[in-house]
Amino acid sequence: MAANQGSCGYGGEYMSYGVTLQDVNARCTWRAWATPSVLVPVLTAVPLFVLGVAIGSPIGWCGAAALAGAGMVRGLYRMTWGRPALQQESLFLLQQEREQQHQNYVGELRQRLRNDRDPRTGDCAKRLQQLHRRLNQLMEQPDRRDQVVGWDDAWDEMRQLYYQCLKSLEQTAGLWETSQHVTGLVQREKILQSRNEIVKQVEQAVERLETGLDQWQHALSDPSGASQETMDQLGRLHHELEASLEVARSVDQRMLELENELSRRVDPLSAERGG
Repeated sequence: MAANQGSCGYGGEYMSYGVTLQDVNARCTWRAWATPSVLVPVLTAVPLFVLGVAIGSPIGWCGAAALAGAGMVRGLYRMTWGRPALQQESLFLLQQEREQQHQNYVGELRQRLRNDRDPRTGDCAKRLQQLHRRLNQLMEQPDRRDQVVGWDDAWDEMRQLYYQCLKSLEQTAGLWETSQHVTGLVQREKILQSRNEIVKQVEQAVERLETGLDQWQHALSDPSGASQETMDQLGRLHHELEASLEVARSVDQRMLELENELSRRVDPLSAERGG
């Protein structure tokens, strides 16, 4: 996180939406040149130059050069002195786009989870949406980020755990869908049992996120942001989040092993039915 903060100049504002410095620079370049104040003079210069060549008039050439030069100067101005404002605008637009994409993804996931008729998964997805909003609201306090010790570490760990929970929920949906296509009762029960274990882990991780976010907000209420109590609290939060991330990674590993096992068992059955 520290590296990102140093290179971007905006710190967690990029990471909160998955926006990178490269994304912002690319959007800045596009917005600097793809604007009427740049394009109109340049595009007008083209037919004027062609006309000047056709009639052999140096006035047409000079006019075309002047117009094209004016457009280029305007673009260069926007890329240099106007760049800070363009960066802010580009960052805001990219954040809005990524946020909309993310909300669409979570909405589709919640719709998919309704098929499993398990209220726990839908409840976890709903709580994660609420946590996402709370996390983004905290990132709108950049003045506090510089004051609170351990802000970046806590934010990065909560962000990782949040996305890991979403990934695990998506995996539970995949397991339920797989169980509906498995004919063997024993194998189906094994899949559903594995899914149930993952759902329990996700519930615990979501609860850990909610508690951690409450602790983080309490730490933000410390005016100095550097009191011993705040540092101890964030230190405990750091260790607890690390432990939750380790559990989430172990769930990922179990999922990978289960998927490999299912592919070995289901594929031969499919081949037999096809033959």
